[in-house]
Formats: sequence, structure tokens, C-alpha cells
Amino acid sequence: RDLSGTVGLVQDLGNANLRLEYQLPTASGEGNRARGGVEVPLALSENLELNAHAGVEVNINDNTREVAFGAALRYSVENFNATFGAEVALPSVGGTKLVLRSGVSGQLSKDQTIALDANYQIVPELRGRFGIAYALKLGGLNFLTYHRLVNNPGANTLEGEVSPAYV
Repeated sequence: RDLSGTVGLVQDLGNANLRLEYQLPTASGEGNRARGGVEVPLALSENLELNAHAGVEVNINDNTREVAFGAALRYSVENFNATFGAEVALPSVGGTKLVLRSGVSGQLSKDQTIALDANYQIVPELRGRFGIAYALKLGGLNFLTYHRLVNNPGANTLEGEVSPAYV
């Protein structure tokens, strides 16, 4: 197994956040990538926020590049959060990618939490995943579960885990 590492800098620039990273090369030839990006959160109301971002990644090994930009909305109230976002990536090799991401999480009661998430690439081909997770902590009983549907061209997979415990 390769040992890997990343060196980076995160800096606030007014309301924006600047991120610069360098992923160190590994023995197998992975890594050796430089990334830079900016993220700008904008509060639209007390419960709604828009987050815009843009970045570039350069693979120093083969000099390929990818420029990406996108935006996400986040709605948040006391025990509930929901997000929806879209990102466009323009790689120097291959076609344009369009990715949609969403998620919902919250407390059903003081003892129960649920989360749903979806992450799908729409263009150039449909692929992605949808997941659901649930947790119950009631006295000495702990019940954790997640299930994920992974959609890839020609192959779909359903995976998951159930973990009950009594302490």
C-alpha cells in the first residue's frame, strides 16, 4: 500500500475561502497533483445559503488539467438540513462532466437520526449513487444501518450494513 500525503493552505479572503493543495507523488506514480480553488458562501436568508465554487487541478505527471465550477443551496433549520448542488467539470482530456449532488439529514426524534444522499454524474454518462442511513440510540440499544444503490453503466449494486448493539 502506498503512503500518501497532501500539503495545503486554506486562507480566508473576505467572505471567500482560498484553497491551495499539492498531493505528494507516491511510489506507484499516483499523486503529484496541484489544486487551487475558491469558495464563496452567500447567506440568502436566515435558513438558506448559496455556496459558489470554482477550481483547477493539474496532474503534473501527464500535464492534464481539469477546471470545475458549481453552486449549491443549503437549507437549515433546528434539526434538519438539506442541500442541492450542481458542478460542471471541463477536463483537458475527455468530455464535459455534469454532476448533481443532494442530501437531507435530520432528527426524527431525540433518539433517531436519518440521512439520505445522492451523487449522480449526468453527462457524459449516467452513473452515481443513492444512500440512506438510519441511527437509533434508545437506552442501551444502538441500531445503525446504511444502504447504498450504486448505478454504473451495465452494472448496478446494492450494498448495506445493519449493526444492532445492546450495551
